[in-house]
Amino acid sequence: MNIQIKKYNFEDKSKWDEFVMQDGLNGTFMHTMNFLSYHIDDKYKDSSLMFYNGNELVAVLPGNISNEEGQNALLSHGGATFGGLVLGSQFKSIKYVKAIFEELDVYLKDNKITFIKMKFPHEIYCDGNPSILEYFSFLYGYEESSEIGYYIDFKEYDEDIVANFTGSKRRDYKYSLKNTPVFKELDTDDEIKDFYEVLCDNYGKFHKNPVHSFDEVMKLKKELMPDDCKIYGVYIGDLMVAGGMVYFYKKHAFHTQYLAARQEYIGKFVNNFLYYNLIEEARRLGFERLAFGTSTFDGGRVLNESLAQFKEGFGTTEFVNRTYTKKM
Repeated sequence: MNIQIKKYNFEDKSKWDEFVMQDGLNGTFMHTMNFLSYHIDDKYKDSSLMFYNGNELVAVLPGNISNEEGQNALLSHGGATFGGLVLGSQFKSIKYVKAIFEELDVYLKDNKITFIKMKFPHEIYCDGNPSILEYFSFLYGYEESSEIGYYIDFKEYDEDIVANFTGSKRRDYKYSLKNTPVFKELDTDDEIKDFYEVLCDNYGKFHKNPVHSFDEVMKLKKELMPDDCKIYGVYIGDLMVAGGMVYFYKKHAFHTQYLAARQEYIGKFVNNFLYYNLIEEARRLGFERLAFGTSTFDGGRVLNESLAQFKEGFGTTEFVNRTYTKKM
């Protein structure tokens, strides 16, 4: 076996994306160049890698070069929730994974890259179990950090959605109905603009801005992922009071990328109404799971306890996303 690394070029896009979505053990749309292209060469200097054994593509690593605390760093990937190595399903064996990690070390040293960061998706998002990649990350000297998230497995979820909630969440959901809220999928530019306004209002309480600009949200929704990115809103009368932006990970997970509510309507429990309807929508669309994402800050070092406990109230199960870093 002789693993060779080739830097990604634009002409490799079709081959890359086909490998990720059809052959990848742990590939998600976030590893595809179709997704990453919305800000490659704009925010990020692409340095993605393709691993070959002869003419056979066995793995890919989306990545960008950055400066992390004065170090020349390869981040996989700065523009995505998940990144890390994507391994071809037929190459899930010790001999291949060992050779990939060995060659990656050589490549990093030869290119004077002194820091690497990979954040793998949890298996709830994937076709297969990527644990072998996490083990070899540990074996090759990567340090691990973790973030806790919450998801619903519909195989274990009562058909009566409210029956899965804690007592307080049942009461809050019942109370939310007094305001006759309406849940709907959003599609027009004006509706998405209203959603983004609600999102900014929500982030304002943390004195932060959303990760994505309005133009990026529009591009993802309208151009790059029209079938796999949906936005929903909750209205009281003509006013949007809450909303969610959702990504589809095949049929594995209905993932809430953003959840937000106008601050002055929190006391009307519009979030509870939003969560209930997203759960109902995910199940209606045939997803195996609904993933509410993580409840941490600062790379998992700070737990947002109130948010985590809020998600626990809907009958969720916890999962852990792991990030691996290494100084060369």
